Amino acid sequence: MARELAMIRTVFAAKAWIIAASVMVSGAALLVVSTHLALTPAPETLLPEAPKFAKLSISDRNGMPLSVTYQNSLNYHDFIPIHALPPFLREAFVLSEDKRFYQHDGVDWLARLSAALQNIRSLKVVRGASTITEQAVRILRPRKRSLWARWLEGWEASRFERRFSKNEILEFYLNEVPYGSNRRGVQQAARYYFNRDLSTLNKKEMLALVVLVRAPSRLNPYSGGKALDKIISNLCRRIAARGYATKDECTQMEQQPLELGADELRVDASQFVRFVSSSSDEHSAATKSGRLITSLDSALQKKSQELLEGQIARLKDSNVRDGAMVIVDNQSGEILAWVNAGKPDEAQEGSYIDAVLAPRQPGSTLKPFLYALALEKGWTAAEVIEDSPLVQAVGSGAHSYRNYSRIFYGPVRLRDALGNSLNTPAIRTVQFVGASNFLDFLRAAGFKNLIQSWQHYGEGLALGNGEVSLYELVRGYAMLARQGRLSDLTTLPLSKPVESRRMVRPQVAAIISDILSDSNARRFEFGRSGLLTFSQQVAVKTGTSSDFRDLWALAYSRHHTVGIWMGNLDRRPMRNVTSTSGPGLLMRAVFHELERYAKPKALARSENLRRERVCSITGLLASHECPAIDELFEEDAFPERHCNHSEILFSAGSDNESGRATIAFPTAGLSIARDPRIPDSYEAITFSLKDGAQYQDVTWFLDGAPLGQGTKPDNKFSWGIAPGRHTVWAVVREAGDGAREQRSNPVNFMVK
Repeated sequence: MARELAMIRTVFAAKAWIIAASVMVSGAALLVVSTHLALTPAPETLLPEAPKFAKLSISDRNGMPLSVTYQNSLNYHDFIPIHALPPFLREAFVLSEDKRFYQHDGVDWLARLSAALQNIRSLKVVRGASTITEQAVRILRPRKRSLWARWLEGWEASRFERRFSKNEILEFYLNEVPYGSNRRGVQQAARYYFNRDLSTLNKKEMLALVVLVRAPSRLNPYSGGKALDKIISNLCRRIAARGYATKDECTQMEQQPLELGADELRVDASQFVRFVSSSSDEHSAATKSGRLITSLDSALQKKSQELLEGQIARLKDSNVRDGAMVIVDNQSGEILAWVNAGKPDEAQEGSYIDAVLAPRQPGSTLKPFLYALALEKGWTAAEVIEDSPLVQAVGSGAHSYRNYSRIFYGPVRLRDALGNSLNTPAIRTVQFVGASNFLDFLRAAGFKNLIQSWQHYGEGLALGNGEVSLYELVRGYAMLARQGRLSDLTTLPLSKPVESRRMVRPQVAAIISDILSDSNARRFEFGRSGLLTFSQQVAVKTGTSSDFRDLWALAYSRHHTVGIWMGNLDRRPMRNVTSTSGPGLLMRAVFHELERYAKPKALARSENLRRERVCSITGLLASHECPAIDELFEEDAFPERHCNHSEILFSAGSDNESGRATIAFPTAGLSIARDPRIPDSYEAITFSLKDGAQYQDVTWFLDGAPLGQGTKPDNKFSWGIAPGRHTVWAVVREAGDGAREQRSNPVNFMVK
């Protein structure tokens, strides 16, 4: 019996061992299968070859950040190669996080055993003993902390070590290790805590980055750095023992406070970034790197912002609150600056509107395109256009056109009409080219905001009754600067010229540019010198919308085109400010700054243009009796004949015309001899009108330039004589409300 029981026990024991062995084998097999499944795919394969970015990082043409994102799964934007990482920082990380990093194969079993004993003694987890390789694995495949996770990380770390070198693993870790506020990597951390690049940090600041990876929230230096300072001191002593620092340096660190700095962008380009981010073309250019390098120049952007903000601050009493500026490289079409005054404010209505793109009434800024179209259709810069009162029916009423100064100058050449931005000549010009043709031309030139029919705008389109954006105006003026070729503006730095299409002939663009850069051409309304005079050749045009709601200045040199708008985004009118004293004055400062970027050069000229002397009154080829000026003509478009004295008189009406103001002195053909005994500066003659006292106001002109107002009671004007042939006339306004203005007969005389 005993023998049988012994046999039974032996059999049961054998079966138990078999069962136990089966369970162990099954468990091992299950562990192997579970581990294999959990380790698939391998962590190194999780590194995406073409990552999908939650958001692009946008920088200027030199790599300066314009926007920064921390929403992506990995740090794609601030990756620093291992050779560019400070050696002190690398060694400090290895000593602090994984001192046997260069000896183990992914798992430090001694550190794990030491950590297990320490945790058992403390009855809680006080140490993890993860190697740098294991932490790199955890970055790629984050898991909830558990023994199972630690088991898997060990296997993955070993595979990681077989695939990559130590330097590659350390490089990845230092660029991806997480910090506070979603920052990843030591470069982003340096900017977040100290607002500086990694290469500028001192040793204590580098040690702070080493320590902060352990507990970014608990050790946050912004909320109190005593605990952080203590750990930094302990780490410094450990580093000193290894020879990477001295005891004196550690002592100095204890006394040295961390100089924290807010992580701020160095230039405000938020509206530009928003525009770029909305463009699919720009997005496609950055799909491989997640970083979009744009054409913007941060230094120029910052300086332009300062200039614009300063000018608006000076115009505060004139109720000017908002403004915008765009600067473009003419050769490439690259946008170099995109500025909006002020920062968006939720409490301020309309502050998030991008004034560069907002459609506004352009005032007179469309006139260069109108006159370019007139030149295309056969006119010349010497074409004489009538500047006189013009009233047109509007519905059941009438609209009276007038110039800004409320003065009419009679027959004027196209050069003077454009240079002085006269309104009634512009209306007569749009009648010549056709309002529908002008609208078609503007749309072809990129003015997409002009969406109404030509009947809606009518001839008032010449004076700016439509709405366009600053962006569209800058693109249009850049077309003139590019000798009549229109190209799209770009936000990307280009390696080759952009595609373009011909809008006007080079000769036409050159004539328009010559007029807009001619201070003498704007002498009637703006004077020969002053705010619109530049140190280099610059074509400039200003504009003011109705009720003073928009002030504009557009200008271009050989290298750059600049557009400036000032006003109020809520469309409140301004007061006591003009487009010349507002954006015009700012434009001079901007081009002074631009001279630092490119050596001044004359505007583009056409080889098929030639200067000829013409009569300043009739526009015909000048004779010896004419007040003559130089004018630009195309080779086959010269006036057909010479002017004579009778035509000059006829062009403005004869002395005997009924009701016309008539000059009493000097008389036609008068020859005046200077007295050799008297200095020229003391000699003068007096201009006078017949019955001059009957006029309320008299403005005297000599050789096309305003001299000044006549002196009461008879509106005479004393002129210091100058030798040569001269032509004098006067613009008079009769007494009484609503009295019309008229121009007197011109009189030619000579001073010998």
